[in-house]
Amino acid sequence: MPIKNQMNGVFVHVSDLKASAKWYCDLLGMDVDLERVVSPVFNVLLVGTSSLTLDDHTFDPFFKHHVSPSPIFNLCTQY
Repeated sequence: MPIKNQMNGVFVHVSDLKASAKWYCDLLGMDVDLERVVSPVFNVLLVGTSSLTLDDHTFDPFFKHHVSPSPIFNLCTQY
């Protein structure tokens, strides 16, 4: 069975999780309680089946933040 023609999630690596959450929520016209933004990830609640996950990688002490040269996302499957 093929993968569905549907993108489920987009992952954005960020260096400042709270500032990024505020920026994306402001951009999308959403309120955000910054007290609820806790490392390592924050999921921006979107309408529909897609998701936006901001990830600051605080769980990995060796992670170096670099702009990704390619998109990071996942496709929808039944499994």
